[in-house]
Amino acid sequence: MADPTTAEPTSTGPAIHITNAGAGASKFSGSDSRSFNYFTPKGRSASVYEDVTVDVQPDPTRYLLQGWLYAFADGVAGFSETWTKLQSSDWHVFRDPNEQWHRTIY
Repeated sequence: MADPTTAEPTSTGPAIHITNAGAGASKFSGSDSRSFNYFTPKGRSASVYEDVTVDVQPDPTRYLLQGWLYAFADGVAGFSETWTKLQSSDWHVFRDPNEQWHRTIY
């Protein structure tokens, strides 16, 4: 009888490669791009305002490379920029000069 600790695997399926990119990983793949390296001066810590406002909204043009993760029954994506009258040339660089994030602004 063969020793089970030295027996060759009999699976003919594809090899499984553990990348450690899942939940619980100490370092996620691509995590270098998630650092706040765009603050001026470089290395400055984020303010409370920046902590709660910078890059907190999903955006297919920036992060959701596969498009919106949800859609309505008729196939319309989860959000369209045509649904709001507010416009910005780049919402990711927009900052409220008063750093108001906890109030509704009309």
